[in-house]
Amino acid sequence: TEIGFTNQPGYATTTPVVAFLGPLPTDHTPPTATGGYSLGGGGGGTPPETNYALEFNGSNYVDIGSLGTFTNMTVEAWIKSTNSSYQTIISAGDYGTSNYWRLILDGSSGTVPYFDYGGVGEVVGSTNVRDGSWHHVVGQYDGTTLTFWTDGVLQASQVVSASIASDAVAHISFTTTYGQNFIGTIDEIRVSNVARYTTNFTPSKNLGTDSNTVAYYKFNQGTGDSLTDSSGNSHTGTLISSPTWVTPGVE
Repeated sequence: TEIGFTNQPGYATTTPVVAFLGPLPTDHTPPTATGGYSLGGGGGGTPPETNYALEFNGSNYVDIGSLGTFTNMTVEAWIKSTNSSYQTIISAGDYGTSNYWRLILDGSSGTVPYFDYGGVGEVVGSTNVRDGSWHHVVGQYDGTTLTFWTDGVLQASQVVSASIASDAVAHISFTTTYGQNFIGTIDEIRVSNVARYTTNFTPSKNLGTDSNTVAYYKFNQGTGDSLTDSSGNSHTGTLISSPTWVTPGVE
């Protein structure tokens, strides 16, 4: 092996490496590389997640189990659909009872979503969300007022007196009383025990988690029959009748 030099006194422009380093070993074996996956900052790490979502066909859903009791709540999701029938995004409990709430797409109007809470009131959106594009929808109760938001814009509000007294079983893409399964794609669902929004806002495509997060589904597994709860509260969902993992999700 030779290295070239320029203007180095006493050496040619191509002088053997051994002139500087001495004889090189002939039996050297490089060490085996060890350590974790690096993401550019050094040290260990994990590969970045692929942005998946779940596509529902009108008969499949996710069984979440109980999310606990609520007096204040925010339930939000990113959805994409073109179907005009009644479609449940996420719900809990039996219709008309005090433990009931649901975020749903209305079938009578054919376009808008709404939030029904505690069997005492509902707030209905005014924006068409069935255009095949991703939309962020939010149903919220702050202990006094129900509000509904589409893509960060307040759509409707109603003063009610309600409380959720029971830890009813919840489902994604299913209502216990009626079924009304979703037809389209769902990504990024977060359920919180606080009213999160007070003014119009720009929806995040990665909703995130904090101390008020009851359950948070990122939909990024891409395989298998369970849906991971990233809130740390272990509300893992079970896929029923095989909704389809698709990519990309909302981005």
